[in-house]
Amino acid sequence: MALSNGFFCDHVLESYSDVVLLENDLRNGILNVYGPSLLNVHFVVRDRFGSSLIVEFINNKIVVYRDDEIGIFTNEPTFDFHLTNVQHYKWKKTLERPVMDAPGAFYPEHRFLRLYSLKSGLDSPADNK
Repeated sequence: MALSNGFFCDHVLESYSDVVLLENDLRNGILNVYGPSLLNVHFVVRDRFGSSLIVEFINNKIVVYRDDEIGIFTNEPTFDFHLTNVQHYKWKKTLERPVMDAPGAFYPEHRFLRLYSLKSGLDSPADNK
C-alpha cells in the first residue's frame, strides 16, 4: 500500500493494534510511505503494551527504530544521533571525575539529554496504568 506521509497518523490509528505489526509492514515494504523530499518528518508510535516505534522519513527513505528503553523523542536530528549522544553521555558519567555540562540549551540534543537525565533518575512505574 502506498500512502502519503500526511496521512500516516490516521492510517496507523485505523489499521494497527500494536507497533510490531506496523514495524513489520514498514520493514517489509507492505506499507510504503512517501512525501515531499523537503519534509524530513519524524513520528513516534506507542501501543498499549508500552512499546514504541520511531518512524522517520529522511531524504525519501523510511527509517524505523524500535524504542522500548529510552522513551524520549524530539523533532531533530535523527534518532540514531540521539542514541549515540546518550551513549556518549553515559560514558562521561563513568569517568573517575565526571565533570560535564548540564544540557540546558533549547537545541533538540540538549532537550533530549535533559529528559533522559530526568527520566534516568526516576523510579520505574509499578505498572502501565
